[in-house]
Amino acid sequence: LETSLNALTSDLSGAGLAEEGMVRLSSVPVVNSRILMPQVSRFFRRHPGIELHLASEIRNVSLTRRETDMAIRLGRPRDGGHNVTAKRIAVLEHAAYGPAGVAAGDLPWISYHENMSFLPQARWMSEHLKMSGPGIAGIRPSDLEGVIEAVASGIGRSIIPKMIAETDPRLQVLSEPKPDLQREVWLLQHADQAGLARMLAVSRWIESVFS
Repeated sequence: LETSLNALTSDLSGAGLAEEGMVRLSSVPVVNSRILMPQVSRFFRRHPGIELHLASEIRNVSLTRRETDMAIRLGRPRDGGHNVTAKRIAVLEHAAYGPAGVAAGDLPWISYHENMSFLPQARWMSEHLKMSGPGIAGIRPSDLEGVIEAVASGIGRSIIPKMIAETDPRLQVLSEPKPDLQREVWLLQHADQAGLARMLAVSRWIESVFS
């Protein structure tokens, strides 16, 4: 019996030390598609034994209910619990962008669907710009991905995180306005899993992507 227990302890310790197994990571769609996905191949070259389940969620999934292993949040988290760690890993600066190769000064502004009016960039545009009449585009997407595609297609201009817009050649930064707008990026994970090798590998990769 003692031999069996020692073997089990050794196996469990080895599982924690090995960079292998599944890690469930949740974030909003635009972070997954525009920031993480272009860097995924680099991650797997270094960590081929890890299986990364990347969930795109508009809602904040619950770590306390074990709906995910890790979550990236845009903004300081207001939920969690005593067994959830939260670390600020970046700050996203914003700028005004229009379609590349187009004089965008007279283009209308593209804001968000009324259900997403709580977003910081939507609030900033509502407070600082004329968001009625010819000054506002006739389309209001429900997410940042939709806003980016609308700008790229030439419909109008909008406020977009620099980290995302700078990688899209279809967009060009505008000299005005200069929004004083930042969004914090936070990484949440279970405290009792943070020391596992696979979790460390994923969290370090995420931090390097946002650095």
